[in-house]
Amino acid sequence: MTTHKTYDGELLAHQSALRDKAHREGQKHRPASDAMHEDQHEAELRSDAERHLNSQQALFRAQVVDAHKVASEAEQKAVELDNTVRQLLADDSLASTVDAELAAERASLVKLTESRLRVEAELKFFRVSNDIQDEPNYPESRWLHVGLLLAMVLMEVIVNAFFYENSAGLLGGVVVAFGIAVLNIGVALMAGLGFRYKNLKAPLYKWGGWGCLALFVLCALLFNALFAAFRSQYQLVLDPSDVVQMKDAFKHAWPEAMLIFRGAPQFQDLSSFILFGLGMVLSVLAFYKGYTLDDRYPGYGGKDRRHKQALEAEHAEQDRVRRKLKELLHKRRTAIQSALSEPSTQIGMLGRRISDLNHDKHLVVERSQAVRLDFAMLVDSYRKANLAVRATAAPAYFGTPATLSGVTSDAEAEPALRKLAQAQAALTQIGDTHREALNERLRELQGDATDAQSRTMSAFLGAVHAEAELNIAKAAAPFHRAVAA
Repeated sequence: MTTHKTYDGELLAHQSALRDKAHREGQKHRPASDAMHEDQHEAELRSDAERHLNSQQALFRAQVVDAHKVASEAEQKAVELDNTVRQLLADDSLASTVDAELAAERASLVKLTESRLRVEAELKFFRVSNDIQDEPNYPESRWLHVGLLLAMVLMEVIVNAFFYENSAGLLGGVVVAFGIAVLNIGVALMAGLGFRYKNLKAPLYKWGGWGCLALFVLCALLFNALFAAFRSQYQLVLDPSDVVQMKDAFKHAWPEAMLIFRGAPQFQDLSSFILFGLGMVLSVLAFYKGYTLDDRYPGYGGKDRRHKQALEAEHAEQDRVRRKLKELLHKRRTAIQSALSEPSTQIGMLGRRISDLNHDKHLVVERSQAVRLDFAMLVDSYRKANLAVRATAAPAYFGTPATLSGVTSDAEAEPALRKLAQAQAALTQIGDTHREALNERLRELQGDATDAQSRTMSAFLGAVHAEAELNIAKAAAPFHRAVAA
């Protein structure tokens, strides 16, 4: 593949070498005085110059071909743009398209709305049934709440491990302390959870809740007194793995622990008293944590969480439908804006191509003339150098100026320039003809978009809500007929 490049005086680079060749040829009286044609060195120079001349014309011709291609593409673009604009102006399917998009999303929204209404009805019924006026109040993170309980268990295990250390060492104390902490805090936690039922309206639940409080007080006093008394007996156990010895230790600790209910507790030492006090504090804290693990009305927190989840899912789906509708309207608006700006873009591009091609016309003439002048100067220099050293007469052709036979012309550009100008005029006409109509359609579309995102969407969501209520009513109809019968 031949690579064409612009001429930058490459012929002049051979001037010095050509002069040396002329001197050598002149010393040998060549070319002969009767020679009719230029010698080998002039022929090579002519061939090189013709090659540069043809290269400039080929380079210019490639620019012209590319301009024809651009003009043809612009003409095709003008036809396509005209068809597109006419379709956009004739398209009145926005309302039906919006309705179709909303209809496709209706089923999923109805299902989510129906689910939310059912959960909401359950929540309202629970509030009314139990005379609840307050909003639900429960920890945002139940894991954090449980984590605090685990921290309490760990703290009691660590502290009690030192109190229960005996002949088995600290490890034996850890095992006993862990069992005591789990039993003490676990019972207090469950009692706290059950105490919440005293807030419900049903008498059975109220009695059960207060019963949990009584059970907590009883178990807290009994367990902590028993564990404090058992600590002294456990110190005397020689083999903690012996079941018989452990039973005997509990038998001796039991009567001492029961004294707590007579108001006369007996602690063997200060450590047992501290163990009892610490256990009671942790029991109260565990009871409070159980009471506040969820809302003080049992079931109220769970119903509220389910309602929030259903509401969040419904709103997320509504937002997705809104975004889909917005993208549809944005796509329509973008198509019109593109049709408005496309003629100007294409016209500007064609204007640049016309300017470039006119510049190329000037360059091909200028560079071709430079090749011819450089060739004529080099031939003249070669002949004068030859004459300066030869003793014989010069050939007759030395007196004839050297010229190149190659023809260069910028006329090839004219058809391409006319084609580019015609395409530019066609695009200008399309832009001028449809600009006002497209601007008007764009204003109408913006108004339609506002209407679709407000009134149409609101009406759609209202219809979804009504259908969800109707579905719930249909599902409840058999139950109502059964009750009436």
